[in-house]
Amino acid sequence: MRGWGLLLLAVAASAQDGDPARWHQTLSPHFDIQHESAFSPAGLTLELEKLHNRLRLDLSMFAPWMAKERITLNVYASQQSYLRGRFKPPSWSNGVAFAQLRTVVTYWGQGAKGYSVLGHETTHLLFEGWWAEVGKTPPVWLNEGLAMLEETGEAGADKSDWQNALENIDPRDYIAFDRFVKIVPTRDLKDDKERVTVWYTQAYGTVRLLYKARQRMQFFNFCNQLRDGKSVEDALWKVYRLRGLKGLEKEFYASLKHRRGTGRPSEPSASAPPPKGGVPRTLKSVGFGSGGFKGLVPESERR
Repeated sequence: MRGWGLLLLAVAASAQDGDPARWHQTLSPHFDIQHESAFSPAGLTLELEKLHNRLRLDLSMFAPWMAKERITLNVYASQQSYLRGRFKPPSWSNGVAFAQLRTVVTYWGQGAKGYSVLGHETTHLLFEGWWAEVGKTPPVWLNEGLAMLEETGEAGADKSDWQNALENIDPRDYIAFDRFVKIVPTRDLKDDKERVTVWYTQAYGTVRLLYKARQRMQFFNFCNQLRDGKSVEDALWKVYRLRGLKGLEKEFYASLKHRRGTGRPSEPSASAPPPKGGVPRTLKSVGFGSGGFKGLVPESERR
């Protein structure tokens, strides 16, 4: 979540939620786990190290520090204490990331989806931190697409909720790319639940095309071009030899040709508060903060 840097820097040194006795520490090679429960959740350290190994392979070019420095993880015991805690996360969120503090905040009890939250939020932490080094923030479509791509990793990508959505959305529903890359969902689509879902799915599919279908360093060079101030059009040509957004759009639709396409969106894991009038079709509500989607909606808020 952006815009909280000064507040968090002020409270970081303070006692955890005013009661240090409530908090306990467990260290793994790459994580400093601050947990509200007396013991670290079973299996958490092992899964975190698996996550770290995967993200290090995929994203270490954006965060070389991750090889030697720990990421802080604050794990609340329940959704209720998470929402009441000092980080004051949005009520719809399952997790938030703070690049300045190298900290991810979440709560226990989300089952297997909790690890998708950790993958998503840790990706935001690593990627946004790289942009913050030069005082910038990444394009929303690129930031969200990468985080969704890293929720499950390559092993689970073909079975992920986002991949399922990509395969089932009618290609005619996707947004023209010259508009797509300029959209900030919280600003432009907040009252259109269905278009929000399409936008996030399109972001996922576009980043997967640029990253997983090509060499890793090409994606890094593309991001580097954007961070240095080049336009998307120029960066696409220089790195991928794609003729701007029209070329990217053409490749995106070509990548969908083998999809079965039922014409109906599925239910992606991530989703925001529904627009007035309820949630259309079978879609779940999608939640996001000031900079975009920041975690999975709690089960209690799904419809």
